[in-house]
Amino acid sequence: MDTCKGPNLRNQSELCEGVFARLSERSPLAAVTTLQCLRRDEHRDLADVYESDLSVARFLMTQHDFREGVRARLIDKDDQPHWDPESFEEATRLLETKTIIGQS
Repeated sequence: MDTCKGPNLRNQSELCEGVFARLSERSPLAAVTTLQCLRRDEHRDLADVYESDLSVARFLMTQHDFREGVRARLIDKDDQPHWDPESFEEATRLLETKTIIGQS
């Protein structure tokens, strides 16, 4: 097994391409929110993480992208969601702004 002797760069590249492809299909707002939560919750107690995750889920379910994802995947089955915000950068700025002004 060559993979046990060292990293198999071809497989790693394919894995990364697959991850990036899947991420590009997802809501930027949900992806950015998830990354921020993972970073914030790294050293927190599990009970605190569960409580936080419930709040985040409630927040995300009230956003445009949740309804749009349901529409695109389950209702119209066109898999062509129109995310708002459209990019990871826009989603990051939106979350930073909401944090600054105290919204959730």
